[in-house]
Amino acid sequence: MVYESVNNKSIAFSHILHDLHGFDHNLDSTLSSKVWIYTMPIWAPQMNPVDGSLKPTLFHKLAPKIKKTTPGQTLLSLEETLRNRWLIKGMIGHGGYGEIYCAIDIRNSDAVAIKVEPKKRKGRVVKRMILEQKVLLRLQGRPHVPKMIASGNDNKINFIVMQLLSVNIGDLKKQSPVKRLGRSSVGRILQQAIAGLRDIHLCGYIHRDVKPANMCFGISPQTRHILVIVDFGLVRRYKNIDGTTRPLRPKAGFRGTVRYVSIRVHDRIDQGPADDLVSLVYSGLELLIGDLPWKYIVKGEEVKRAKQELVVLVQLFLRKTS
Repeated sequence: MVYESVNNKSIAFSHILHDLHGFDHNLDSTLSSKVWIYTMPIWAPQMNPVDGSLKPTLFHKLAPKIKKTTPGQTLLSLEETLRNRWLIKGMIGHGGYGEIYCAIDIRNSDAVAIKVEPKKRKGRVVKRMILEQKVLLRLQGRPHVPKMIASGNDNKINFIVMQLLSVNIGDLKKQSPVKRLGRSSVGRILQQAIAGLRDIHLCGYIHRDVKPANMCFGISPQTRHILVIVDFGLVRRYKNIDGTTRPLRPKAGFRGTVRYVSIRVHDRIDQGPADDLVSLVYSGLELLIGDLPWKYIVKGEEVKRAKQELVVLVQLFLRKTS
């Protein structure tokens, strides 16, 4: 995979469509019952441990919004203390796989994000966060990856404690009066996202869920211009430890978000680094024009056809401009 910029548009487009294959990452371990602490010093925004208010050094427009929750229907409760260290102040995100909370480290009053998932779902052990913890640990020190503070399990949940980030790029677009971002802003976002994906790919992994909602900025003066790629729950190893590429599976399951996945994913072909980049191209297009042409299409096959039509238009454009 070539990440450096090139002058010839046809060559650049061929790099994006280059066929690199992935493979399954088998897991047979679980998160330790002891809390694992990552010792790399990190910046974390300051928050009042009494009322949870952010200090003036933070950029309030970027701060994540606290969502309304119903007591008893979430994995963690408001004002609950996890492992006698992290005071839960509110939920900032949730999905089919787990929940994300804003919390205060009572040892130093730092604000952090805590991602949690149940240990079991429908009677089966959940391994999604186990893989995410392993990958985040390998990627620590990279500028476009969340800084991990601790991980472990407690009662019926697995958890990862990491740096608190801004609202995601998708929400920033929605906050814009014109519901889209400027060309220079999108260019800087894509430039940093490519650098982040490069680090992930060089470690032998593919993300498989690249989209605006999985990209955030920091919320301090020092980090507010640094893009961070989040949510490694669908990550998958595509290279062996010796650097060789794992063989292609006959048929792969669908992984990712329908709106952003490549045509190869619709065809159930094993994903590789190129598919992350195609998802990034779709993400950049959405940020730039507001909505993708297939936003309101429900059926996957119809979304695939819309993407194929776009590829034809791009190829015609490249022929005329190369």
